[in-house]
Amino acid sequence: MDLCVNQELENIFLPGFCSMYWLRLMYSLRGERWLGPYLLPILSAVRDTGAFFFVTSLCVASATHAYVIMNPRGEVRAAEDLLPPAFEAPPIPFSCPAVDFAERVHIPSLVLGILVGLAAGTYVDPGPGGRGITEDERRAIAKRVGVWFLRCLAGQHRGPSGREENPLANRVYLVIRDYSGKVYDPPLLARNFESIKKLVKPSGFLAEDVVFAGFPSQWEAAVAADSAGFQAPVERHV
Repeated sequence: MDLCVNQELENIFLPGFCSMYWLRLMYSLRGERWLGPYLLPILSAVRDTGAFFFVTSLCVASATHAYVIMNPRGEVRAAEDLLPPAFEAPPIPFSCPAVDFAERVHIPSLVLGILVGLAAGTYVDPGPGGRGITEDERRAIAKRVGVWFLRCLAGQHRGPSGREENPLANRVYLVIRDYSGKVYDPPLLARNFESIKKLVKPSGFLAEDVVFAGFPSQWEAAVAADSAGFQAPVERHV
Protein backbone atom coordinates (compact mmCIF):
# COMPACT_ATOMS: atom_id res chain seq x y z
CA MET A 1 0.00 0.00 0.00
CA ASP A 2 2.91 2.38 0.67
CA LEU A 3 3.98 1.99 -2.95
CA CYS A 4 0.56 3.19 -4.05
CA VAL A 5 0.38 6.10 -1.61
CA ASN A 6 3.84 7.35 -2.53
CA GLN A 7 3.13 6.78 -6.24
CA GLU A 8 6.17 4.52 -6.59
CA LEU A 9 4.23 1.86 -8.49
CA GLU A 10 3.58 2.21 -12.20
CA ASN A 11 -0.09 2.75 -13.02
CA ILE A 12 -0.20 -0.12 -15.51
CA PHE A 13 0.49 -2.59 -12.69
CA LEU A 14 -2.16 -1.21 -10.35
CA PRO A 15 -5.16 -3.34 -11.45
CA GLY A 16 -3.23 -6.59 -11.04
CA PHE A 17 -1.71 -5.41 -7.78
CA CYS A 18 -5.13 -4.48 -6.39
CA SER A 19 -6.58 -7.84 -7.45
CA MET A 20 -3.84 -9.69 -5.56
CA TYR A 21 -4.31 -7.38 -2.59
CA TRP A 22 -8.02 -8.13 -2.33
CA LEU A 23 -7.46 -11.85 -2.85
CA ARG A 24 -4.93 -11.80 -0.02
CA LEU A 25 -7.46 -9.95 2.11
CA MET A 26 -9.99 -12.74 1.52
CA TYR A 27 -7.41 -15.28 2.67
CA SER A 28 -6.68 -13.17 5.75
CA LEU A 29 -10.38 -13.31 6.62
CA ARG A 30 -10.17 -17.12 6.78
CA GLY A 31 -11.37 -17.42 3.21
CA GLU A 32 -8.97 -20.27 2.42
CA ARG A 33 -11.48 -22.81 3.76
CA TRP A 34 -13.90 -21.67 1.08
CA LEU A 35 -11.37 -20.92 -1.65
CA GLY A 36 -9.54 -24.23 -1.34
CA PRO A 37 -12.16 -26.60 -2.78
CA TYR A 38 -14.04 -23.99 -4.84
CA LEU A 39 -11.39 -21.86 -6.56
CA LEU A 40 -10.71 -24.25 -9.45
CA PRO A 41 -14.42 -24.87 -10.18
CA ILE A 42 -14.92 -21.09 -10.18
CA LEU A 43 -12.19 -20.67 -12.76
CA SER A 44 -13.61 -23.45 -14.94
CA ALA A 45 -17.28 -22.46 -14.76
CA VAL A 46 -19.02 -19.98 -12.47
CA ARG A 47 -22.30 -21.72 -11.87
CA ASP A 48 -23.49 -21.26 -8.27
CA THR A 49 -24.76 -18.08 -6.67
CA GLY A 50 -22.10 -17.85 -3.98
CA ALA A 51 -19.27 -18.21 -6.47
CA PHE A 52 -20.83 -15.68 -8.84
CA PHE A 53 -21.23 -12.98 -6.22
CA PHE A 54 -17.81 -13.71 -4.72
CA VAL A 55 -16.00 -13.32 -8.03
CA THR A 56 -18.10 -10.27 -8.93
CA SER A 57 -17.42 -8.53 -5.61
CA LEU A 58 -13.71 -9.33 -5.88
CA CYS A 59 -13.50 -7.85 -9.37
CA VAL A 60 -15.51 -4.75 -8.42
CA ALA A 61 -13.44 -4.17 -5.29
CA SER A 62 -10.11 -4.50 -7.08
CA ALA A 63 -11.25 -2.35 -10.02
CA THR A 64 -12.54 0.36 -7.66
CA HIS A 65 -9.35 0.21 -5.66
CA ALA A 66 -7.24 0.64 -8.80
CA TYR A 67 -9.48 3.46 -10.06
CA VAL A 68 -9.15 5.44 -6.84
CA ILE A 69 -5.37 5.04 -6.72
CA MET A 70 -4.82 5.83 -10.40
CA ASN A 71 -6.95 9.00 -10.04
CA PRO A 72 -7.84 9.38 -13.73
CA ARG A 73 -9.98 12.45 -13.00
CA GLY A 74 -6.98 14.24 -11.59
CA GLU A 75 -4.97 13.39 -14.70
CA VAL A 76 -7.73 14.77 -16.93
CA ARG A 77 -7.98 17.99 -14.89
CA ALA A 78 -4.21 18.43 -15.12
CA ALA A 79 -4.38 17.96 -18.88
CA GLU A 80 -7.21 20.50 -19.10
CA ASP A 81 -5.11 23.03 -17.21
CA LEU A 82 -2.16 22.50 -19.52
CA LEU A 83 -4.09 22.38 -22.79
CA PRO A 84 -7.33 24.34 -22.33
CA PRO A 85 -7.74 25.23 -26.02
CA ALA A 86 -7.70 21.60 -27.03
CA PHE A 87 -10.56 20.75 -24.69
CA GLU A 88 -12.56 23.90 -25.45
CA ALA A 89 -12.32 23.58 -29.23
CA PRO A 90 -15.63 23.07 -31.03
CA PRO A 91 -16.38 19.46 -31.90
CA ILE A 92 -15.80 18.13 -35.38
CA PRO A 93 -19.05 18.22 -37.35
CA PHE A 94 -20.34 14.70 -37.48
CA SER A 95 -23.80 13.51 -38.34
CA CYS A 96 -24.96 10.58 -36.27
CA PRO A 97 -28.57 9.63 -35.54
CA ALA A 98 -29.44 9.84 -31.89
CA VAL A 99 -30.31 6.53 -30.25
CA ASP A 100 -32.36 6.51 -27.09
CA PHE A 101 -31.49 3.27 -25.30
CA ALA A 102 -34.42 3.61 -22.91
CA GLU A 103 -36.89 3.78 -25.80
CA ARG A 104 -35.49 0.78 -27.65
CA VAL A 105 -34.94 -1.47 -24.61
CA HIS A 106 -37.41 -2.01 -21.80
CA ILE A 107 -35.11 -1.72 -18.79
CA PRO A 108 -37.27 -3.70 -16.30
CA SER A 109 -37.58 -6.56 -18.79
CA LEU A 110 -33.83 -6.55 -19.36
CA VAL A 111 -33.09 -6.69 -15.62
CA LEU A 112 -35.70 -9.41 -15.10
CA GLY A 113 -34.21 -11.45 -17.93
CA ILE A 114 -30.72 -11.21 -16.44
CA LEU A 115 -31.97 -12.31 -13.01
CA VAL A 116 -33.91 -15.24 -14.49
CA GLY A 117 -30.86 -16.29 -16.51
CA LEU A 118 -28.64 -16.25 -13.44
CA ALA A 119 -31.19 -18.20 -11.40
CA ALA A 120 -31.68 -20.78 -14.15
CA GLY A 121 -27.96 -21.23 -14.66
CA THR A 122 -27.51 -21.66 -10.92
CA TYR A 123 -30.25 -24.04 -9.90
CA VAL A 124 -30.99 -26.07 -13.01
CA ASP A 125 -28.71 -29.11 -12.83
CA PRO A 126 -27.80 -30.27 -16.32
CA GLY A 127 -28.04 -33.99 -16.78
CA PRO A 128 -25.59 -36.05 -18.78
CA GLY A 129 -24.81 -34.22 -21.96
CA GLY A 130 -25.51 -30.76 -20.57
CA ARG A 131 -23.31 -27.67 -20.90
CA GLY A 132 -21.73 -28.65 -24.20
CA ILE A 133 -20.37 -32.07 -23.21
CA THR A 134 -22.02 -35.39 -24.01
CA GLU A 135 -22.56 -38.33 -21.68
CA ASP A 136 -20.11 -40.46 -23.67
CA GLU A 137 -17.43 -37.78 -23.31
CA ARG A 138 -18.03 -37.55 -19.58
CA ARG A 139 -17.81 -41.33 -19.28
CA ALA A 140 -14.55 -41.42 -21.26
CA ILE A 141 -13.05 -38.69 -19.07
CA ALA A 142 -14.06 -40.57 -15.92
CA LYS A 143 -12.36 -43.72 -17.25
CA ARG A 144 -9.17 -41.77 -17.92
CA VAL A 145 -9.25 -40.51 -14.35
CA GLY A 146 -9.51 -44.14 -13.23
CA VAL A 147 -6.36 -44.96 -15.22
CA TRP A 148 -4.72 -41.97 -13.56
CA PHE A 149 -5.62 -43.48 -10.17
CA LEU A 150 -3.73 -46.66 -11.08
CA ARG A 151 -0.75 -44.66 -12.31
CA CYS A 152 -0.60 -42.77 -9.02
CA LEU A 153 -0.87 -45.94 -6.93
CA ALA A 154 1.93 -47.53 -8.96
CA GLY A 155 4.24 -44.62 -8.12
CA GLN A 156 4.56 -43.51 -11.72
CA HIS A 157 4.69 -39.93 -12.91
CA ARG A 158 1.21 -38.61 -12.29
CA GLY A 159 0.78 -35.96 -14.93
CA PRO A 160 -2.66 -34.52 -15.63
CA SER A 161 -5.61 -36.69 -14.63
CA GLY A 162 -7.81 -35.56 -17.52
CA ARG A 163 -10.47 -34.20 -15.16
CA GLU A 164 -9.83 -30.69 -16.49
CA GLU A 165 -11.37 -31.73 -19.82
CA ASN A 166 -14.80 -31.79 -18.17
CA PRO A 167 -15.99 -28.19 -17.62
CA LEU A 168 -18.63 -29.12 -15.04
CA ALA A 169 -17.97 -28.21 -11.42
CA ASN A 170 -17.20 -30.79 -8.75
CA ARG A 171 -20.15 -32.04 -6.73
CA VAL A 172 -18.64 -35.21 -5.23
CA TYR A 173 -15.12 -36.24 -4.26
CA LEU A 174 -13.57 -39.71 -4.47
CA VAL A 175 -10.69 -40.65 -2.15
CA ILE A 176 -8.49 -43.58 -3.20
CA ARG A 177 -5.55 -43.06 -0.84
CA ASP A 178 -5.28 -40.74 2.16
CA TYR A 179 -2.31 -38.86 3.59
CA SER A 180 -1.16 -41.87 5.67
CA GLY A 181 -0.89 -44.09 2.58
CA LYS A 182 -4.02 -46.10 3.32
CA VAL A 183 -5.76 -47.32 0.15
CA TYR A 184 -9.54 -47.50 0.31
CA ASP A 185 -11.33 -50.30 -1.51
CA PRO A 186 -14.15 -49.49 -1.91
CA PRO A 187 -13.15 -45.82 -2.32
CA LEU A 188 -14.66 -43.13 -0.12
CA LEU A 189 -17.26 -40.84 -1.67
CA ALA A 190 -17.95 -37.41 -0.15
CA ARG A 191 -20.54 -34.77 -1.03
CA ASN A 192 -18.28 -31.87 -0.09
CA PHE A 193 -14.59 -31.20 0.38
CA GLU A 194 -14.91 -30.58 4.12
CA SER A 195 -15.82 -34.25 4.62
CA ILE A 196 -12.45 -35.42 3.30
CA LYS A 197 -10.28 -32.47 4.31
CA LYS A 198 -8.77 -34.34 7.28
CA LEU A 199 -7.83 -37.21 4.97
CA VAL A 200 -6.15 -35.17 2.24
CA LYS A 201 -5.05 -31.94 3.99
CA PRO A 202 -4.40 -32.85 7.64
CA SER A 203 -1.97 -29.97 8.22
CA GLY A 204 -3.57 -27.46 5.88
CA PHE A 205 -1.51 -28.57 2.89
CA LEU A 206 -2.23 -31.29 0.36
CA ALA A 207 -0.21 -34.40 1.24
CA GLU A 208 1.98 -35.96 -1.46
CA ASP A 209 0.66 -39.51 -1.03
CA VAL A 210 -2.97 -38.46 -1.41
CA VAL A 211 -4.86 -39.79 -4.42
CA PHE A 212 -8.31 -38.29 -4.92
CA ALA A 213 -10.37 -36.44 -7.51
CA GLY A 214 -13.58 -34.47 -7.82
CA PHE A 215 -16.43 -35.33 -10.16
CA PRO A 216 -19.59 -33.55 -11.32
CA SER A 217 -21.80 -36.54 -10.44
CA GLN A 218 -21.82 -39.76 -8.47
CA TRP A 219 -22.12 -41.98 -11.54
CA GLU A 220 -18.90 -40.52 -12.97
CA ALA A 221 -17.10 -41.27 -9.71
CA ALA A 222 -18.39 -44.85 -9.93
CA VAL A 223 -17.13 -45.15 -13.52
CA ALA A 224 -13.67 -43.94 -12.47
CA ALA A 225 -13.55 -46.39 -9.55
CA ASP A 226 -14.60 -49.27 -11.80
CA SER A 227 -12.00 -48.29 -14.40
CA ALA A 228 -9.33 -48.47 -11.70
CA GLY A 229 -10.53 -51.92 -10.63
CA PHE A 230 -12.11 -50.84 -7.35
CA GLN A 231 -15.49 -51.67 -5.90
CA ALA A 232 -18.41 -49.25 -6.00
CA PRO A 233 -17.67 -46.16 -3.86
CA VAL A 234 -19.05 -45.94 -0.34
CA GLU A 235 -20.31 -42.57 0.83
CA ARG A 236 -18.47 -41.05 3.76
CA HIS A 237 -20.62 -39.51 6.51
CA VAL A 238 -19.05 -37.08 8.96
